[in-house]
Amino acid sequence: MHVNGRPTTRALAALTLAGALAACKGNEILQDSPIDAAPPQGGVEVDAAPTGGQPTTGGEQPPAGGVAPPIGGEMPSVAPVVPYPEGCTADSDCTGGLCRLGICVEAPAQDRKANFACEDALVEQSDPDFSCWETPQPLDLDGPAVVTMRGKIEYFGSGNVTRDLRVRVYDYATFDPSPCLDAAAGVNDITQARARVEACIDENTTPLAEATSALCEGDPTVGCYTLENVPTRLQLVIRITGDERLWVPTYEYGQFLNPCLQPSFKEDGICPEERPDAPAGQNWSCSLRDDGAGTFAELNLNVVSQVTWTTFPPTAGVARIQTNRSAIAGRQYDCQGRPVVNAAVGFYAPGARTTYFNGNPDDTLPQPGLKFTNTDATYANLDTPPGPQGVVAVAWQGPSGARVLKTVNYSRFFLVPNALVILSPSGRQPFDVEPPYR
Repeated sequence: MHVNGRPTTRALAALTLAGALAACKGNEILQDSPIDAAPPQGGVEVDAAPTGGQPTTGGEQPPAGGVAPPIGGEMPSVAPVVPYPEGCTADSDCTGGLCRLGICVEAPAQDRKANFACEDALVEQSDPDFSCWETPQPLDLDGPAVVTMRGKIEYFGSGNVTRDLRVRVYDYATFDPSPCLDAAAGVNDITQARARVEACIDENTTPLAEATSALCEGDPTVGCYTLENVPTRLQLVIRITGDERLWVPTYEYGQFLNPCLQPSFKEDGICPEERPDAPAGQNWSCSLRDDGAGTFAELNLNVVSQVTWTTFPPTAGVARIQTNRSAIAGRQYDCQGRPVVNAAVGFYAPGARTTYFNGNPDDTLPQPGLKFTNTDATYANLDTPPGPQGVVAVAWQGPSGARVLKTVNYSRFFLVPNALVILSPSGRQPFDVEPPYR
């Protein structure tokens, strides 16, 4: 199984259907950048940038994105991440949590330092790379403007062969499902509700590229897709739909094709560890491969069956996902694409339950009471209200006594009713984009 082209475990398949902070040494905490400043603890206040609302820049409000799209062949300077609009502005706005980038999140205890995992096994004393949140990876300005994108479509839990599914790619900056938020209001039948919402989205949006999956060559157990002329240098939304009786509409956010070649040692691993042969300044956001016949992007996609949508929530303590509610799932990665252990996730509009998992690749299940990611780096939020949504993830980094709370992920997206959003980005994109809804 794969999530966004990375191998997953059996339990992640199940997924889709599916802290109090310790006192710091000397009551002081190391201050990080404005987006990562740790909260004061104990009796001493330290000077720090605001934890929510608008970041302090000492002058005019920064641009909406971290880096604006390239104009005239040059990349402008990096701007601070803009917090979630109308979100929290201080820790006091959050019940039992902290305010980070306008979203409340319950951080792990400080003794839970972030590590990364490889093949679902903890890499002891490892140090994840979160540097792209302060300095995003560079955008390649010389690579192709469009590429072929291909891959498998795999399902979580129970399901059928993933053929005859529609795969569509949209520009994140213009993809706006908000007119369809109430398209199925008052409809109780899940199949009819999905059909109405998805038909509304069809009428109100235009994809950049689309295709229908067919049986993979040499493997009749799984479907494959090929999309031609997929734009690079754009933040993308990937939409996968099929028979509403069988498949849950799935929207993958956080996708970006940076048109430079992936390092060869990154292509087949879920967590490319730091290697002595990795060149200094390696651009880990490069998305393309070369098979000798040309360059292409390979991205394995995911769907979930209606059977799993029904049977998974009770294993996580949620009776069911109600009609016209939704779900969010994914994995937390660092800037080099490695799964992050001990990261906590918060949501702008959380659902009934946030779930983390036991990290057992042979029998992965929700782990009651766990407040942070395990070695599988997986999280889920179930029975979630649809509409504009935001996610923030944080983790502690640094030596004991001088820990800093770092940003692992921050994303904004639209949660479509009766659908699943998969969100597993590898750090901050080369440039940030405001969505067309608030």
